[in-house]
This record gives sequence, C-alpha cells and structure tokens, in this order.
Amino acid sequence: MEKELVIIGAGIAGLYAAYYAGLRKIDAVVLESSLEIGGQLQALYPEKPIYDVPGFKKISAKDLVSNLYEQYELYKNEINILLNEQVQSIEQNDQGFLVTTNKQTIQTKTVLIANGGGAFSPKKLEVGKEHYDNVHYSYPESIHLKEKEIIVLGGGDAAVDFALLAHEHAKNVSIIHRRDVFRAHQGNVDELRSKVNILTPYTVLDVVDDGNNVKKIILEHQKSKEQLTLDVDIMGVFYGMNNSKNNYTTFLIETDNDGIVVKTNMETSIPGIYAAGNCTSYEGKLKTIAVALGEVATAIGAINDRLNPNQNNHVYSSLLIKE
Repeated sequence: MEKELVIIGAGIAGLYAAYYAGLRKIDAVVLESSLEIGGQLQALYPEKPIYDVPGFKKISAKDLVSNLYEQYELYKNEINILLNEQVQSIEQNDQGFLVTTNKQTIQTKTVLIANGGGAFSPKKLEVGKEHYDNVHYSYPESIHLKEKEIIVLGGGDAAVDFALLAHEHAKNVSIIHRRDVFRAHQGNVDELRSKVNILTPYTVLDVVDDGNNVKKIILEHQKSKEQLTLDVDIMGVFYGMNNSKNNYTTFLIETDNDGIVVKTNMETSIPGIYAAGNCTSYEGKLKTIAVALGEVATAIGAINDRLNPNQNNHVYSSLLIKE
C-alpha cells in the first residue's frame, strides 16, 4: 500500500485528522491498534460529560466520538480506518517512510502520530478474582445504575465524574480513596462532598463474592486500621491506566518526559513525521480536547504544505465542500 499520509490512532485527534486530511484531499489511511474507534474516551468513559469542547455547553464522550465519526464519514470512501493494526516500526527511506504493522507494510510520504501516547488498559482491582460481572473499569450505562448501591474506587477526575453521574440515578453512592485529598478538578470535588458518601483515607482489604459478582467490599482505614464493610451492587474502579507507550525513540524521534517533542507546526525531530494530541510535548502544552483538535489542524496544514508546496493550501473550508 502506498499513501501520502499515515495517521496513527483513531481517537479524538485521529478521527479529526482523518476528516481534515480528506478536506485537504490528502491520500491517507488511519491505523488504530484497538478494535474500536474513539480511544480512551470511548473505551473507558463513554458516558462522561465534557464541558470544554467548543460549541457545546455539555456533551458526552460517546456523543463527541459519534459526531467526529459522522464528520469523517464524508471522506470514508477515500480514507480508510484500519482496526487492530499495531504499528511496529517506522523506517525512513528515499520515498519517505515505511510503516510496518502487525499485518502489512505501508509506504508513505508523511506520518501523523495521534495516538494519545500509546495503547492503554485500566489498572485492575487488586483483590478477589480477575473478573466480576458487576465490576466496571469504564462508565456503565446510566440505566444500570438505577436504585443501586454504587461503590466508586479512585481519586481522580474519572472516579469523581462517575460518582457525580451515578448520584443522579443510584440509591446510594460511596467513593473510596486512599488519600484525604482528591486529584480531580476542585469544583467537582466540592460538588461531590454534598452529594455522595466520601470515605478517605481507605484502601480495599478484600471482597466477598458469589462467584460472579462482588457482594460486599471490606475497607481498611489507612491510619486507624479500622475495618468497614459495605454492600455492593455495582463497583466502578478508576485507579488510572497502565499505558504501554510506544517507544518512539526506537523510531529515532526526539521525546522528553511528557511525550514527543514538536515544533510550532507539529513536526517532530524527523522532517515528515508530525504529532498531535496528548502524545505531544512543548512549553505551555495543555492536554485538552480543544488543544488537540487545534494541533491536528496545524499538523494537517503543515503536511499539506509539504506535499503540495506550489499550490495555495490556505483555502477556507467553505470553498472546499460543495453541498
């Protein structure tokens, strides 16, 4: 396969990159390592409300992914999204780059890395069995929370957001964190204190199960060692992610502790390879959806200039789409 652009990742940034590449008539393909589009938001937090996307007072993660995919569909016949396609190497050659995956090799003139930093999996509950039907590492649908005893484990934004969401539907919600201080946005933590049962600093000592479901959870206070047992209907575990980051240094791309180092046009240390979204690093970087989408537009613009240096590439979108 030969392409002008290989986009790595089909999360928020990757989906928008696919659309924007189509808009600029770049011959591209998208490689997604997992079995679904949408990245971390779709896989783990589909019901999570998002408040900082331009044009939306509030939108759920799954609806944002759906909207971005609908936008991309304008060019789905020209730009394919290939799932379960893990990039194993990127080698520079006279024609650009040879991208090797677990399935094939693709010759491309440019590459855009938009995979948020690599593949990921949730950190699991450390007691009991490997799997329980009522233990969730992503947001279950709201209908399943109705009149239930909900236990939430974790102290970050995902845990706090889920506890607030569950409060709207559940009988009772308890959030357990091993520290006294939450890492989540302070405004949400303040709201949490008036709505759910907060237990800190507690750790999970054990669970009582019936084979398929956790029925009770046994907690231990970090300081007093007091034990507490709570009933469980549904448990949400939000300890964070195990991120199996791609080792971009093996591709000879410059990185720092925060990700791939990029220039103002989103080009990496290797001319022709660009990056956008949470995988990038530069002074003043903010890891937000709004910033990621802006980085995508900048990167695709720079890629278009590189591919077509003799044409006017700075054309308004209203002139590019004929309805």
